Amino acid sequence: MLKIALTGPESSGKTTLSELLAKHFETDFIPEFAREYLEQTNGRYEKTDLAKIAHGQLRNILSFQQKHPTRKIVISDTDFIVIGVWSEYKYGSIEKEINALIQSTIFDLHILCEPDIPWEKDDLRENPVDRYDLFIRYKEALNRYGKNYIVVNGSNEKRLKKIIEAIENLQK
Repeated sequence: MLKIALTGPESSGKTTLSELLAKHFETDFIPEFAREYLEQTNGRYEKTDLAKIAHGQLRNILSFQQKHPTRKIVISDTDFIVIGVWSEYKYGSIEKEINALIQSTIFDLHILCEPDIPWEKDDLRENPVDRYDLFIRYKEALNRYGKNYIVVNGSNEKRLKKIIEAIENLQK
C-alpha cells in the first residue's frame, strides 16, 4: 500500500488535492483530524492538544489501512509535519511524541503545497499572513527529517499532474 501525505501551510490546497487524487485513483482520502478536533473545541486548543490531534490522525490512518487492506494507495489530507511545524511556530517547540511520529516512516511520499493560491477564510484557520514563512519551515522540516517529497504549485491541474507522475514513478 503506497501512502501519500499532503503537507503545507493553511489554505494551500491540501484538501482540494486530496479529493482530486482520491477521485483519480478511485479511493478515499483520510481527512485532517485536526479539523474534526477543533470543531469540537470551537477552535480552542493548547500545546498539549497537538499530541492528541497527532494521535487522532494516526488512528485514522491505521483504521483506514485495516478497513481497506487491498487498496493500492492511501491519501492523507495532512501529515505529522503539519503539527510539528505549527507547534514550533506557535509554541517554540515540539512534543517528543509528535517528533517521534514525524520521524516514523509512515508515508512513502509527502506533497508540499506552495501557498501560491488565494487565502480562503475559515473559522479554524489562524494565519493568513505568514504562509510563505511557514512554507519555508515545512521545506526545512522535510529536509531535516529526510522525507521523500515533491513541491507543487500553480493551478490544480498542474499540481495534480505532477503528483500523479510522482505516484506512478513510485509504483514502478
